[in-house]
Amino acid sequence: MKSASVAFIGGGQWGMALLDALISNPHVRLTAILTDKTDIFAQSRAFSEAVKAMSYSTHESYQSLISEGADAIVMAGWSRKIPSSFISSVKCPFVNIHGSLLPQYRGPEPIIQQLLHDADMGGVTIHSVGHDWDSGAICVQREFTIDPQDNNRTLFLKAVRTGMKALSEFVEKLLDSSLDFQPQDENKATYYRRLNIMDFIIDESYSVADVVRISRAFVGQYPLVYRQGSQLIQLLEFRLTKETQNELPMHSLRDAFLIITKSTPCSAVGRNTGFSGALT
Repeated sequence: MKSASVAFIGGGQWGMALLDALISNPHVRLTAILTDKTDIFAQSRAFSEAVKAMSYSTHESYQSLISEGADAIVMAGWSRKIPSSFISSVKCPFVNIHGSLLPQYRGPEPIIQQLLHDADMGGVTIHSVGHDWDSGAICVQREFTIDPQDNNRTLFLKAVRTGMKALSEFVEKLLDSSLDFQPQDENKATYYRRLNIMDFIIDESYSVADVVRISRAFVGQYPLVYRQGSQLIQLLEFRLTKETQNELPMHSLRDAFLIITKSTPCSAVGRNTGFSGALT
């Protein structure tokens, strides 16, 4: 059976899900896995598959991938900037798997950003690794619908399933030498920076739609914080209502009320459970 030798760079949930897709593909022979030294999950996967595992230490770590003689290098969930010298030295296809329909939503957290911006279509793009973030030419792209009830968790699962299909298509095209890379349209490009704590803070100026949109985007991954005067409160459970009730604590929003049923001081940052009920 015809197969391709593939080296992998990546980590995190996104990277590990797509690494598993490579491992389970009968047409792929993994040659090496490069991860951060703290990513024990990636390293354990390499050990279980008897694949050479390398932990990133310096830029020279990338060069060791070339010596393994791969037909392609696949990257997913890698937050480090790839040095230009390495990109220029790679002679085989070197691609990244990104969780959006590029050139839209370039940057480190595309799934969250699509929810924050009320996108109705999402997707996965496999593109060549270029000298700028997520800017390389596209060889495979698949889309899916973002439904109103989708949140960070459900959209991540949609993206993973779509990414697995896109990766299988990439391998097929690699094997029959039909990869066709098309440049991205820079006029349609959008880029969003990495999120910080200020992105999680809501106050009385926010509307119901704002709170629902933000909680959909951050559920299970980042804390949602409510600013009450000079105090910051991390919301663990809450609900929204249009009616005044004899229930405390109740806080005014632009067009409704926020009822906090479980919270903690912001100094004890954890994971929020998100929007816990329909608007009453």
